[in-house]
Amino acid sequence: MDRQDYTAAVLSALRRVTSRERAAIRAEIDGHIEDHIEGLIELGYDPALAEERTLAAMGDPKEVGRELNKHYPLGWLIAGRAAMAAVLLFALLAAGPAWNTLRNTVVPNLQARWFPTTVQDLTEISFGGYEDGVYQALAKTATDLDLRRTANGVTTRIYQVGLQEPTAERTTAWFAVSFSSVNPFEKPSRFLGDSVRLDGRSATVITTSFHSPYYCFFSGPVTWGQEAQIVWPRDGELTSFSVPLPWEEAVE
Repeated sequence: MDRQDYTAAVLSALRRVTSRERAAIRAEIDGHIEDHIEGLIELGYDPALAEERTLAAMGDPKEVGRELNKHYPLGWLIAGRAAMAAVLLFALLAAGPAWNTLRNTVVPNLQARWFPTTVQDLTEISFGGYEDGVYQALAKTATDLDLRRTANGVTTRIYQVGLQEPTAERTTAWFAVSFSSVNPFEKPSRFLGDSVRLDGRSATVITTSFHSPYYCFFSGPVTWGQEAQIVWPRDGELTSFSVPLPWEEAVE
């Protein structure tokens, strides 16, 4: 079975899709197969063997089609390329025997690039006070962002900013950063977050509890009403962003 036969077998199992949705699914399957084959060729595989291993990793095409059929009654209809890719990726990985390998690269890359707050949210991460031991969130208020730079095959995204005390004259601002590799089968370096900081200050960098290379948090002192200037070196140059902070007026 070659890639055309595989795609045809998946499509033949679909029952509740329109012709437009069927064409979109075909494009997503073809793109996924092509990306996987290219990744294996870069690792030194012969093209024919790369295609064979890719199709084997994706699993039985009829099972993939059945997995896709399960989602359409739940309203997981096409709402843009990103949504369709997420549904298709789930079906492919759930059905394929290579799930244990791909879930450590492709899935976290997808989450870090498009849905980082579903994995790490500043308002849901807590720390204990040194004196009273009471746990509180890193940030009481947080705003989602989409500030990106891509260099050396990795996209760095500041995806969230929050404040510990949004009405205080001086407080601590927290910034959430995600890293996603352009090649979804590769992990970003663990040390990418070490150089991200507030301009003119050293940063307190906190990685996730499982030391993921896909996320980091950093903090710094800020004064009420100001914007934060975020800087980090990329490709020998200093990249910077002006980030508005979610300040709130103090209630008298």
